[in-house]
Amino acid sequence: MNREIEFRGKRVDNGEWVYGNYHANEAKDTHFILIPYILKWHPNAPEITCVGYNVIPSTVGQYTGRKDTHENKLFGGDIVSGKWPYASKGVIVWDNARCGFFIKPMNAMGKASYDPYYKMNSVKNILQIGTIHDPKEQDDPR
Repeated sequence: MNREIEFRGKRVDNGEWVYGNYHANEAKDTHFILIPYILKWHPNAPEITCVGYNVIPSTVGQYTGRKDTHENKLFGGDIVSGKWPYASKGVIVWDNARCGFFIKPMNAMGKASYDPYYKMNSVKNILQIGTIHDPKEQDDPR
């Protein structure tokens, strides 16, 4: 399986989202999103370097490998709407027991379900409507 690995997190200094590689040093309590780019200081010898942004650890989410109906990348922590039984809105979460991304319903309408999560590939017409880190974006704009 070949899938793009990408993370996102909110910057500590200004709260903006940054996308790239995630690096954490728990001992020093530092969490960075690193964005690689090429410095062309000489046409025949490009040098690859990166810039790092200190991010809030609780906001870091990994790209799921899926996109919504508008081709937006879906990350852990995204709030999505779609068509699945007993719910119309959920949060993308990582399930350690099953080693994968799932959708946890936000409005279960009181219905019992054998599984509290829905598989990402079983949900039709997924639309990213916000994140758990941006409360103002949680309402469906449609």
